[in-house]
Amino acid sequence: MRITHKKAIDKQKLGAAQRDLDCKRAFAAAEMKELRQRREAAGAKPGEGRVGGWHRDAVMNAIATEGPDVLSSAAKGYWDDMKRLYPEMCADGRVPGTDSINGRGNRYGKVKERYRNGRWEHWDAKQHDWVPGEATKRKGIGK
Repeated sequence: MRITHKKAIDKQKLGAAQRDLDCKRAFAAAEMKELRQRREAAGAKPGEGRVGGWHRDAVMNAIATEGPDVLSSAAKGYWDDMKRLYPEMCADGRVPGTDSINGRGNRYGKVKERYRNGRWEHWDAKQHDWVPGEATKRKGIGK
């Protein structure tokens, strides 16, 4: 009598595992490539110095106006605000945070109304743009 048993390796499962591994390796390689690009963008260029991804003049100006505490880890909020206010100063050109370019959203949520250039504007979802006028009338505001 001959004893038979199942094969120890299932080729379908092995192929699926290999495809999954290849996908993870490709994703990791793409992340490393992006990280290298960001590091190169933050690096010093000829005739220009950068400190932690910021231009040297910006760092010196921050020290002069805010004091030497801007170089400590407690000043993370300050630098986050600077990234949001001056996105052109970001070394990699990316604007961090959740603020939208058209002013529709910020860290507090969606903006429904705003006062700009001496007049009220509200967001019109049908036009996908800011429209003059108040969505809700206020007493004594904007007269």
